[in-house]
Amino acid sequence: MSEVAHPLRTESGRLLNLAWPIALTQLQWIILNVIDVAMVGHASTLELAYFSAGRMGNWVALIVGIAALSGVQVFTARADGAGDATACGSVFRQGVLLALVMGFGMAVPTFLFAREMLGAAGVPADLADGGAIVLKIMALNFPGAFLLVAASLYLEGLSRPRVAMLTALLTLPINIIANGFLVFGWWGAPQLGAAGAALGTFLANLIGVIVLLAYIRVTRPEDCRGWRTAWREGRGLRRFGFAPGLASGLENAGFAVLIALSTQVGAATAAAFQAMLSVHVLTMTLSTGLASAAAVRIGNAIGAGEIDEIARRGWLAAVLTVGLTLLWGVIYVMFAPQLAAPSSPDPEVITATVVMLGMMAWFLWADGVQMVMVFSLRAAGDQVAAGVIQVTSYFAVMSVAGALLVGPMGGAGLALAMGLGLATAAVAGAARFAWITRKHSGLLARLRLQ
Repeated sequence: MSEVAHPLRTESGRLLNLAWPIALTQLQWIILNVIDVAMVGHASTLELAYFSAGRMGNWVALIVGIAALSGVQVFTARADGAGDATACGSVFRQGVLLALVMGFGMAVPTFLFAREMLGAAGVPADLADGGAIVLKIMALNFPGAFLLVAASLYLEGLSRPRVAMLTALLTLPINIIANGFLVFGWWGAPQLGAAGAALGTFLANLIGVIVLLAYIRVTRPEDCRGWRTAWREGRGLRRFGFAPGLASGLENAGFAVLIALSTQVGAATAAAFQAMLSVHVLTMTLSTGLASAAAVRIGNAIGAGEIDEIARRGWLAAVLTVGLTLLWGVIYVMFAPQLAAPSSPDPEVITATVVMLGMMAWFLWADGVQMVMVFSLRAAGDQVAAGVIQVTSYFAVMSVAGALLVGPMGGAGLALAMGLGLATAAVAGAARFAWITRKHSGLLARLRLQ
């Protein structure tokens, strides 16, 4: 018993040591958004509406871009597991170039056609004009944001997530101060409202990018040499990221369907659904941290040729995630009114939010498991199957279930539809991971470093 328990304890410790800094880094993105919304909202309700409209196009681009860069973490972890520092540096350079190409590739059309994009998305004309200004500034942030993601994923792949975490936390006070000057016009600065918040985020991210790249330049100078062949060598990285990027975009579309359905039930239900999502996203940071940690450890196992470790590390991360999400489920049930209260003073909204949180409490385990399985499958080189599972679960199952359940159940039906999508993804992902980890023969050759 002790011989088995000891390696499990050791691996659990490694997973958790990787997971908590990654979770805090993810939490920084959420807090940054909350800060922007709160400060712009205090400046002007109309400016907050502009900010929300502009953020619509920005959020989709960021989700797709982050997923498309996921190969940076996976390939770095494999190279690090193999003890190949040269290959690690090659992945870093490939990731930087991919981030820049995607960043500018998304920024240019978004900047040029921001007004048309918001109009096509159904944003009212009186909000689309102001929202377009915000979206244009947010588009300028795409290259820097993707560079920040690529550098963070690279350091996570090297099992150095705390550097990215500290850099992310550094940007928070910078963003607050920048917002003070640019949103409220402190000390005679121009009072730009929503546009100022977008510009403040741009400046904070820019500083974060400079800090991370400087750290890599100083600590791993060899990684910053050999750019001439990096793009040609990065074909495998680009192919890897295509399926996760596409799947994440369609997954986001599935959630957009539920949001649209919530507006058909009434303003209180729509507000409550947004409130439930804002609470739920905090839970997701825990799952994302452990999922990323599992991807790194599985990548290390592949690089080191320890194929038998793939299954153990993936399942262990899933078990840890279930334990943490069950605790969150208890918190949902016991403190639902307190969790709902900050979102709205309206009793109808609070009541509806409490009902949705109670429904979601039953499915938090599924959210944790599906996240770990998606990342584990990607790390095992099965990112296409992971993408198919995401699209099927969120774009198909969740959307259809929402359309069927919103009529008879209202907001609770939307929460149930979301839960069913998560459960589908969890079960399908676990089944796929179980199948692929039994096929050890030839796996290492298929996953060899490009």
